[in-house]
Amino acid sequence: MRAPRDEHAGVCATVAAQRQTDRARIRACVERGIAAGELDADTDVDAVTTMIHGFLLGLSTQLRDGVAAATLHSAVDALLLNWRHARSSQPEPDRL
Repeated sequence: MRAPRDEHAGVCATVAAQRQTDRARIRACVERGIAAGELDADTDVDAVTTMIHGFLLGLSTQLRDGVAAATLHSAVDALLLNWRHARSSQPEPDRL
């Protein structure tokens, strides 16, 4: 949340490593969703991983700032609803 100094390098490295682990776990979930047919085979794994991770980071910041849990749950519901809507409104690929 603030500019790190040299004496905070260890903390910064630890937090960065945790974010990398989180991204790897999210990526694995996205890949499992593709393998299970829950997500389209041409899903951009990097983009979806980044979207979800960014959303979660935003939620954690808002929670820290005192945004009500009910509001954050509503935000998750809205994201999923809009994602489903966007996926269902995509045109089917041409079939020959």
